Amino acid sequence: MNGVESNILKAYTYLQGHINDGNIEHTLSLAISIPRLTCRLDNVTVALPDVRASELPVVHSDAGTRQFQVKMDCPSDRIPVQLTLNDAGAPTNTGSELTPGAGSTSKGVAVQLLRDGKPVIFGETWKHSNVRAGDNAIPFAARYLRTGDDLSAGTLEGKAILRADYQ
Repeated sequence: MNGVESNILKAYTYLQGHINDGNIEHTLSLAISIPRLTCRLDNVTVALPDVRASELPVVHSDAGTRQFQVKMDCPSDRIPVQLTLNDAGAPTNTGSELTPGAGSTSKGVAVQLLRDGKPVIFGETWKHSNVRAGDNAIPFAARYLRTGDDLSAGTLEGKAILRADYQ
C-alpha cells in the first residue's frame, strides 16, 4: 500500500503467475476517495454598544453584553469537533478578558468573552456536540468588564482565535 496522497488512498495488489502454467498475471488497482472532514469557521466582527462610565461603577462590574454566533460549516453529520478559544493578542492568556489591541485608547476596561453565560477560559478545549452537515451555530457573548480603579473613556478592541480540532 502506498502512502496517502492528498485525499486519495491508493492500494495495489499484484497476483503473479506464468502463462505456461495456465495462469496469467492479474493486477488489481483500487483508488478510494477519502473526503477531508473538516469544517469551515467564519470570521465574525462584534461591535459592542457604547456605555457610560457610570455603567461600570466598580472593578469587576460589566455592561454592554452582546450575543453573537460563529458559523461553522461542516460537510457531514457527526464530525467529532473540539473547539478551543484563544486570545490573539496574548496566546498564553488563560483568563476570559481579551488583551486590548494596539488601537485601544480606553483604560481600566477589557472585553470579556462568555460561553453558555459564563466567562470563557482561553486555551480550554470543549467538545462541540450535535454537529450536522451544513451550518452550525456556536453561541458566544461579549461584554465590557471593568478591570481597574482608573477608568478612562476611549476605544477598545480585542481579537480571539477559535480553533477546531478533529478526532
